[in-house]
Amino acid sequence: MNRIVYISLIFPLLSGCVGPIKYLPPTDGPIAQVVFEEIDKRSFVAFTYDEAEFCSARKIIKKTYTPGGTPIAIRANNDISISLAWDTGFSLDPLGGSYEGCNPVVTFKPREGWTYIVSPSDKGIKVCEVDVFAVNGDTRSKIYTQPKISVGGLDENSSFCRPLF
Repeated sequence: MNRIVYISLIFPLLSGCVGPIKYLPPTDGPIAQVVFEEIDKRSFVAFTYDEAEFCSARKIIKKTYTPGGTPIAIRANNDISISLAWDTGFSLDPLGGSYEGCNPVVTFKPREGWTYIVSPSDKGIKVCEVDVFAVNGDTRSKIYTQPKISVGGLDENSSFCRPLF
């Protein structure tokens, strides 16, 4: 009986540590919007971070398993780091098979009232890059982003990137 009580108390605590929490869009202050777009029917998971420079406090902002994108509110006039994670394929090596993945990170400063499209690069599934476009009516312009080096964080509050330069 005691074991059941301990398990029922410990399991909820452990399950909260399993992965990133869901992103909560801002409801006030300067706001921009981001839309995640699939390329070549590639599914990915998008993350954002409370701290943009070193990508700490990771949040899941979008899981894309179906085409189309709904605008998501993001804080404007401050740097934001976004990473996309996707599988690039299955690799067979002498020790067995493994999935290869990609997790590029970019940082940019969204402007208030603007909409941005974020997508994997259209250069092919093996190219590990993210493109960001500013949208103005029917015109989309690729913007400069600061690429980051993706690093594996120890937990959701640790650093997941570092500046390239």
